[in-house]
Amino acid sequence: MTMTGRAPPIPPNKPRIVPPGARAPDIPGSPTEVWTPYLHHAQQANEYAPYGAPIAPPPPVPAPPTLVPRDRQSSLQQFPYTSLADASTFSTYSVPAHTTRFPTNSLSPPSMPSHTQSLSVPSTPRPRTLSSFDTSAATMAFPQPSSYDSRARSYMAVPSSQAHRHSRSDVGHQSFNGDAYPTQGNGQSPRPPALSPQMSVASFDSQSVDEFTDDHEVPDLSALNLNSQEGIMDALRLFQSGRVPDAQAEWYSFVPKAAIASLDKAEVERQSVIFELIKAEQEYVEDLRLVQEVFVNGLRTAQPPVLPAQRLKGFISQVFGGIDRILGHHQRQLAALFDRQLEQHPLVQSVADIVLDNTLKFVPEYESYMKNSPIALELHRKELSRTPLYAAFLSRSAADPRLRRRDIKTLLSRPVTRLPRLKLVLERILKRAPEGHDDHEVLPIAIGVLDDFIRSTQPGMQVSESKVKFWDICESLVWSRGEIIDVDLYDDERALVYTAPLARRNKSGGGWTDLVGALLDNYLLLLQVDDAHGRTRRKVVSRPIPLEYLRLIQSSFVDPPESRRERDGSILPSLSLSSREKTQWYPFTIYHAGSPATRQYKLYAQSESMRKKWHDALIDAIGVRHAKGDANRWFAEQILEDGNFRQISTRVRYAEGTKFTGKVVSAAVFMAIGRSFLVVATPTGVYVGPRSSSSSPTTPTNHPAPAFKRVFTHNAVRLSVLQPYNHLILHVDRGNILAYNLDLLARVSIGEATTTALDGSLEILSNDGDTMFMRVGEARGRSLVAYASKGLLHVTLHTMEAVKPGEALPPAKGRRAMPSYRPYGSSMYVPRDSHDANFLSKGVAVIGERNGAVTDPTSATPGSISKAAHMIPDWSLAPSNEPMSALKARVEGHRLLGVIRIDENEMLLVYDELGCFLDKHGRPARNAAYVRWEGVASSYAVRGPHLLLFAATGTFIEIRLTARGRLVQVVEGVDIRQISCTTNEKEALLFAARGKHEDGKGLSERIVELVPTASLGLVQAPPPNAWDEWDLA
Repeated sequence: MTMTGRAPPIPPNKPRIVPPGARAPDIPGSPTEVWTPYLHHAQQANEYAPYGAPIAPPPPVPAPPTLVPRDRQSSLQQFPYTSLADASTFSTYSVPAHTTRFPTNSLSPPSMPSHTQSLSVPSTPRPRTLSSFDTSAATMAFPQPSSYDSRARSYMAVPSSQAHRHSRSDVGHQSFNGDAYPTQGNGQSPRPPALSPQMSVASFDSQSVDEFTDDHEVPDLSALNLNSQEGIMDALRLFQSGRVPDAQAEWYSFVPKAAIASLDKAEVERQSVIFELIKAEQEYVEDLRLVQEVFVNGLRTAQPPVLPAQRLKGFISQVFGGIDRILGHHQRQLAALFDRQLEQHPLVQSVADIVLDNTLKFVPEYESYMKNSPIALELHRKELSRTPLYAAFLSRSAADPRLRRRDIKTLLSRPVTRLPRLKLVLERILKRAPEGHDDHEVLPIAIGVLDDFIRSTQPGMQVSESKVKFWDICESLVWSRGEIIDVDLYDDERALVYTAPLARRNKSGGGWTDLVGALLDNYLLLLQVDDAHGRTRRKVVSRPIPLEYLRLIQSSFVDPPESRRERDGSILPSLSLSSREKTQWYPFTIYHAGSPATRQYKLYAQSESMRKKWHDALIDAIGVRHAKGDANRWFAEQILEDGNFRQISTRVRYAEGTKFTGKVVSAAVFMAIGRSFLVVATPTGVYVGPRSSSSSPTTPTNHPAPAFKRVFTHNAVRLSVLQPYNHLILHVDRGNILAYNLDLLARVSIGEATTTALDGSLEILSNDGDTMFMRVGEARGRSLVAYASKGLLHVTLHTMEAVKPGEALPPAKGRRAMPSYRPYGSSMYVPRDSHDANFLSKGVAVIGERNGAVTDPTSATPGSISKAAHMIPDWSLAPSNEPMSALKARVEGHRLLGVIRIDENEMLLVYDELGCFLDKHGRPARNAAYVRWEGVASSYAVRGPHLLLFAATGTFIEIRLTARGRLVQVVEGVDIRQISCTTNEKEALLFAARGKHEDGKGLSERIVELVPTASLGLVQAPPPNAWDEWDLA
């Protein structure tokens, strides 16, 4: 069938085609004359007509009457919908009922009043729709009642050049100049459509419709004459204005019984479903409009304000965001559906083109709304529980009769359920479409688009629902008192991966404890839920396990189930053991890699399938966490050496005559003679070689390892570099503090100088013969070397200052060269358990096993440090301060490693298992709270805002934010040891670990530098003429 704007003529002597099921009405006295023009046009088109008998020619078209102005406000009150197709279609004219819908010679609607241009509506132009009318044919009350008409296949089609009768859906809702609107032959102006700004479709007023002016008066369709064209049109206008009761809003209520009787059952069902689609769209638009009017506008205009002005805009955007845009799309779709309904009723040929076109437009809006829907509902719930004014506003709004006792949650969920329901209706229409109908081509596309979209939004909605559950867990967590546990809950990327009930056997008594496991993307939480007093509280019964440390015992996930007797609430449970129900619980075991002996958990799932889900969720979460950690490291590992330093292997027999260097105990990087060198101390001596680094942060290069030369045979236990003074400081085991020239050290390593020349640069800072520890650092802008020497009765702390060449003192008697170091302040006695020293901004902190002392050597007098220092921590207020007393008991028995200055008002005291904050007076701060490490630390280092803790087990380096204690990175290895001894943050931070080589030469030692990383900035586009010289345009 040709797609044209008019019906093709019937060839001569060609019999009329009567499709199966067409029959004359069997109702006595049925008004067949009403259907005469309708059938005549259908038979001219050689298509399906409900009657096969010849019919009389159509009656002449009556001339339209003179236009009657009417009040604009009456239209506003009469019709509840707003047309977003184009508000300029609003007219202040009303037309008597006996006129036809359109003048036969009309090509465009009349001009609209200028005041309609101020309406706030989208400017999206209406697409064109092919009309089934023909100016050369008789005027019809309805389009042809065939079950298939290709002329209505697409309302986006381009009009035919043949004679074509324009309709509203064809010309769209546009503004026209009144002078361009043609007049009829009788000199009267054609009747313009009277459209209210609150309508979604251009509809015509009539006297019969205007009779129902009271909004509270529900019209009855029985009062209208459905056997006439005007009566049916009036009934449709009542339906489109939303004034038909739900019980009567069905397709058969708007169709004469004679027409229904002439159609087969399948077509009646198809038309009913199409009418149902239009009705559902009308109700949906009304619901979204109510959300805007009652809730959004109500919140904005409420007095007194429901929410503070600074929060109101964000709340509306987060909870109601996107509804206005979705409403605009569906108002345009509803307008097109109404137009199609008025044009083609009672047999609407198809709505597939309208739905498909609008679906492609509103899918992006639905995607963002549906993914945000769980979050929006959660924000509403939170605001409802904490803001009485908001609760009162919702209570007042619920009294609005238009809401029909539906709450805001129901209305906010309407867009979420709308598209699945629309898909089901389209499938019903497709199922009832006759063979060969264009719906079989267009509807599968629309259904496929909706189906793909609904599937694609499921993961996003699941993520949002998971986020809501995650927020609920965060709000109800109850932590152990006194401990700071920063699991970074409020990071934008934080997510709940999986949560489900678990159980655990009690260590004593043989009972069970019910738990809930919450697997986040960074931690595993074990929670005990308490729903008492109407509020859910989740107590963290065990310290959260970072996923970097979480390990699974794979064999435990196939262990047989164990029986558990459920509680029956009996007062004497021992008397009712036999009556308790036994259930099967399925065990699995996990553990903390930092403390595998003390932090192992045997948990029980409710079923085998849930145990499997836990296994898969844990494996996936750990893998994702490691992948994200590798891609977002705060410190990158750069391998400097792996192969030159060896120790005896316990698994591989070493070759005859192999010499082992032993474990690396200390190392440093320095610059000399324009090159970079690495100096390494081992039990067999001090080695120097060129510094090299791999191109990969985890594996060394394939280039031959650089040669290292042993320059000293000293058994150095610690070495440091003072680069500005060109000195290497060596602490020889139980010996002296020695200083050597770096340039000579480098030249000796490459064979350009002799060891004799190097020995000539030696300076001895300490010759007491029993140095306990040595530390190099800065205080008051000076480079200092602090060391403690052990005497018979006392341990004495000495501080030396490196002297610049211009400030050097004259050489002492018996020395040829000027000394490079001089005493800094006075020496003083320190506790015998002192084992380290830290440099603060203005002094030195001497670290003992349990306590520390902060002193300034320049203001101290020789003697005991207790007279010139401030002891830390200060527990003087502990007897009257419960948190401080608890902290004092908590740190008892732990080894103090050092003290770190955070700012001018706060310090961090680092113990082997925890850290606590002190104020500038040395008293515990932050309500005496503390941070526990994931393992036992043997040493630490500070770089910028980060604290790096080296585990005593040699398996991990945990990197935390110093001021907050948050764990941000974990470095894993075997036999990890810190080998950098300087507190100067400008120096390279090195650690040693087991290497990858294990052969006849022994087990290799790997030396790695931890290099701070930087955020990747935005890559700027090159200037427009950047490539001009390359002729790449």
